[in-house]
Amino acid sequence: MFKIIKTKKLRKLVPNFEKAASALIIDDSDDYVLFASFFQNPQGNYGDRIIPRLAIDLLDSFLTTPPCYQFTQAKSGSESLANFNKKQPPKAVIIGPGGIISGKSEKNQNSTYKWFINISGEEAKILKDQGIPIIFWGSGVNIWSQKRLFTEEIKQEICKVFDCIDSAFLRGNADIDFLKSIIPKENHHKLKFQICPSFFTQELRQIKQRKLKNEKVAINIAGDQLFEYYNIPSSQLDHWNENKTKYFKKFSKTLNPFITHLIENNLTPVFFCNTTQDTDFSKKFFPNIKRVDTHEISNDYIQIEQLLSTYQYAVGMRLHAWLPFISLKIPSLFLTPFKNRAKMPTDIDLPELSCYINNNSSFDLIESFDSMRKNCDLIKKKITIQKEIQLNNTRKNVEHISKIANLN
Repeated sequence: MFKIIKTKKLRKLVPNFEKAASALIIDDSDDYVLFASFFQNPQGNYGDRIIPRLAIDLLDSFLTTPPCYQFTQAKSGSESLANFNKKQPPKAVIIGPGGIISGKSEKNQNSTYKWFINISGEEAKILKDQGIPIIFWGSGVNIWSQKRLFTEEIKQEICKVFDCIDSAFLRGNADIDFLKSIIPKENHHKLKFQICPSFFTQELRQIKQRKLKNEKVAINIAGDQLFEYYNIPSSQLDHWNENKTKYFKKFSKTLNPFITHLIENNLTPVFFCNTTQDTDFSKKFFPNIKRVDTHEISNDYIQIEQLLSTYQYAVGMRLHAWLPFISLKIPSLFLTPFKNRAKMPTDIDLPELSCYINNNSSFDLIESFDSMRKNCDLIKKKITIQKEIQLNNTRKNVEHISKIANLN
């Protein structure tokens, strides 16, 4: 249905975010909301690319008069979220979405921040003292056992920030439980559930279901998450790129029976790759299986979300190789080595779609997939019910944001 042109020339056709953001000038007389997220180049991680736009559109869809936004990178090392024209401060600072609560800072010599986003407890207090509400919107906690560790120093910094925010709308109940174990009890009321905006991909992008002759299964294996599956110690993570091939090979042997099973049942497996490491895995060990490299495709060329509707089933290791398919009522297994993420299907009453995996325990992907396929109609009905529930919850959350930020 789609002919995808993959060329590095596309990268030269559109500006990167930093250059594009400098052109988005807000007039000094305009009220605005400062929106901080991970803004990627037109290529790159598929999930990180789609969710900032979806998050804004989800907010706007419930507002009679949407605000003007000023955009900034939220990743640590960038300009402080408390740095703006003092003559025209924002009405609110909205942070997210994405796994933006991520423990220790990236290895960035230019960054003075202890944790992953470019705000500190001191800067959060500056915003609070000026009466500027801080809101996390559809954000998540990345609990990686060997990476971005939540040290005591970082936990204290997070506590200082959460002392000053108004609300944190978080995409997983396990994320909320984790933060409750860190921040003081008097701030627990600030933690509220808000499913990731990608759950509403179909509605926000007006994607229609397609009738296809061949049944295709989208498969995503997150290459850089396999170190979690194999529980690689932190002392070896710096050498991951040098050693990853042997782990890729081991996991390919685990996955191979499932691929064979699909083909034997007249299903067409297609690797749905979100990043270069996803592509490295499938290209090297499954070269004869069809592949879509979403990280190579510019949104200026095609709206990639349209590709989702060409599949009947999905098995995704990355959150955004799973949840956007669910949005289109496409039965999808969430194959993940992260315990907190493995609980996310339960948040929307779909525990049967959770497939927690680690090298120390066995899992039967074929059995899980066949069960999902057998109960396809029931799963679609449950997704329909959850759409209504989550839309109502989102409406209440946006009403709260609108009230405290005076958006309407």
